Amino acid sequence: MSAYFVKPSGKEGSASNPSIGFSFTIVQDVHNLSLLDEIKSYFGGRGGVYKISDQCNIYKAGSKLDLKSVVLPKMSNKNPADWGPYLEGAADLAPSGLRLPMLKYNKIYYSYKILELLGSSGRLNKENINEAIALSYYIRQESDNITIKYI
Repeated sequence: MSAYFVKPSGKEGSASNPSIGFSFTIVQDVHNLSLLDEIKSYFGGRGGVYKISDQCNIYKAGSKLDLKSVVLPKMSNKNPADWGPYLEGAADLAPSGLRLPMLKYNKIYYSYKILELLGSSGRLNKENINEAIALSYYIRQESDNITIKYI
């Protein structure tokens, strides 16, 4: 799971905000193409399976709606509306009741929080951009010694 910011296109010096994109990917060698098809089926047919080389295929889902309503909830085996009680005061630990994969906890939880923050418009604006940037900091496990204040 990754979140990335896209610089606004248009006239230099314009005051438009960047956009934010998301991508959930799983890469497998060509011998495991059926596994990627099963994963796509598990996520309700959302996303796609693509050939990226003669030796490698990828499952990719990037739709904000698909990620928020299907992929991330299935990753946790819970509806994100039910995550709250498990997360109160425990943002740095994956509570056992939530059952998020520990290695991907930050990516799943904070990506969902950004998607939730974007609301129905799915866009960054002057009210949510700073919070989205702060949440995106926590998606990365390694910060390359960059502090949140720097970001």
